[in-house]
Amino acid sequence: MARPRKTTLPDLLAAAAERLEALGEPELAAAVRDARAKLTASKASPDNPTLPLYVQRETWERAQAAGSTIDAVEAGFTAFLAGKFTPKPLPRGGDKTRASSRASSQRTAEVEAYAAAHADELGWTPSASQVANAWLEHKYGKPARR
Repeated sequence: MARPRKTTLPDLLAAAAERLEALGEPELAAAVRDARAKLTASKASPDNPTLPLYVQRETWERAQAAGSTIDAVEAGFTAFLAGKFTPKPLPRGGDKTRASSRASSQRTAEVEAYAAAHADELGWTPSASQVANAWLEHKYGKPARR
């Protein structure tokens, strides 16, 4: 008799969201993804705190569908710290959702220190959450119309 494979609840919820999406149930998939985000946010620790995000719903859904949002945020932080990404303040309004990701306290502090040191060049001093939001919009936002 084969042993049941061990999977975590977040893994099962991610798989359920994918299955629902494939079955043509995007609203249910989004609800499962939101539940997964709330579950993982509740398990944050001081060394791995929750990073609150407030992003366009479609952008967040595209980012989740592409893979790990934690990896996506980390890639945005890396690009920002290397001077390869300049976040712009995002417009207000639209169909936004509250979401969360994770970033180490150290990494968040690095991003905020860099933002403060380069505020004149940037034209503003974005928080780590604002850098993450801008990166997700940059990477997964609506494609430009031609």
